[in-house]
Amino acid sequence: MIDISALMTAASSATKILKDLREIDRGINEAEYKFQIAELFETIADMKMAIIELKEEGGEKDKKIAELTRFHADKEKLVVFEGYYYTDGGDGKPAGQAHCSVCMLEGCLILTSRARVGGGYTCPRCKANIASTSFPWRSA
Repeated sequence: MIDISALMTAASSATKILKDLREIDRGINEAEYKFQIAELFETIADMKMAIIELKEEGGEKDKKIAELTRFHADKEKLVVFEGYYYTDGGDGKPAGQAHCSVCMLEGCLILTSRARVGGGYTCPRCKANIASTSFPWRSA
């Protein structure tokens, strides 16, 4: 993560170098002038890299905010039954399999799938086992 204060320090340094360049007598001290120019280019390059990193970080944060906003909007459409989240069947009652509680803590809405052994459900993403519960909304 780039530090904004580092970017401000680089900008201040570039300004100082520019002021120094104005004061140098080019005819007398050509070597110092060239050295200051090289320092200025290096400082500006550092500033450009810092700006690029800030822009990338901002884009990543915007993407994460959008994902979390979508997750919470989708989560609002779920109903809780016996401690597990289910899709709302339209009447406020659960429908289908439970969503994985472990993955929900990580911001993912993953439907569990029927386990082959034991009668419970397993998350296809994290492999967590969800206990089999009675499903009164299902017809036998």
